Amino acid sequence: QLLQHTLQYQTFIEKVQKISATNVQEPGFSAKRSVLDWMGLAWLNDFLLRHVINPMVAHLYQHEMHYNCVVDQQDLAMTKNLRELDWRHGYVIGYKAKQELEAEEKKEKEMEKIQIETDGIGAEQHQRTTKIAGHLYQKSGVVVHTDDSEITLNCCLRDAFEGGTLNIWSERGKEYVDARYKHQCELETQIKPKKGYAIIHRGRQFHSVSDVTSGQRAMLIVWCRSIKQVRKEICPCCWLNRRNDLNCICGATWN
Repeated sequence: QLLQHTLQYQTFIEKVQKISATNVQEPGFSAKRSVLDWMGLAWLNDFLLRHVINPMVAHLYQHEMHYNCVVDQQDLAMTKNLRELDWRHGYVIGYKAKQELEAEEKKEKEMEKIQIETDGIGAEQHQRTTKIAGHLYQKSGVVVHTDDSEITLNCCLRDAFEGGTLNIWSERGKEYVDARYKHQCELETQIKPKKGYAIIHRGRQFHSVSDVTSGQRAMLIVWCRSIKQVRKEICPCCWLNRRNDLNCICGATWN
């Protein structure tokens, strides 16, 4: 159940990408990610949540907003009390080919050595300065993972690249309701990102990004959560078990 939604105004998308090139690093993350709230684009986060994502959640993802994700779609209690997402976190992240990243790293190390010898700055201080001013594109791909969100929006900001396919796998939690999925992660579909188009998927949907082989792949990612409803009932890590269940993958510590 993937949905591609056309985001118009290509020039606007290009402006978002240009602003993101200022590139600051989020605490706790190794990759460079330009955070929308930090770039004065909190309104864009709010607009996407209110006018794009939540309307889709109302029609397509209500089962994801209730305990165990196996609610009856015809249940009047569910259809009369539609749930909404109430939290968002948007950022821009970039990818480029491994060989380009390796070449840049080699050049950076050479420049670092020269600068330390010339200016006498400590290696630690120089490394910190380099990280702050580093480029947005610091990855070639991403391994299979899930997001810390109920719903994720994944919008392509540029299409001048090869590779970088978005691979959608099975859902985390399926093994609890269907024994066939025990310890399995099955590939369901592959999507070539297209500039100006967004893909919306469950946060617990396993997904990965194939290595970019040439060019630069820039994506706007928005994680959306339901803090007041879903996360009071469901473990935010496995999106399945109630917090008082001891068979949650987080264990008794988090329940």
